[in-house]
Amino acid sequence: MATGKTPLEIMLENMAHFQQVALDAEATLEGLTAEEFAGQVAADATPEDQFKFLLATVKKTAGLRQMAQDAARDAAPYVHPKLASIDANLKVGGVNLNITPDDAEL
Repeated sequence: MATGKTPLEIMLENMAHFQQVALDAEATLEGLTAEEFAGQVAADATPEDQFKFLLATVKKTAGLRQMAQDAARDAAPYVHPKLASIDANLKVGGVNLNITPDDAEL
């Protein structure tokens, strides 16, 4: 008998983890002052280098959100199964009705 977590449990944990890491990174970016930002880049960095550093940080944060999105997409079919079409046999007011998925497309 296998022990440990199921693949679905791992996908859901990864989704929650990357979502939280992304939220933390976004909060850090939102509260970043110019002085704190300047302390993270080289003192002799050009404005272009500073921009590239900031852009890379934002892209990293967006990548964390994408990782959460990917895990959510992977887990969704197991958490929210797709609806299946069925045949319906009904009796309404003494009349037998047989409805198939093909009839529903009319």
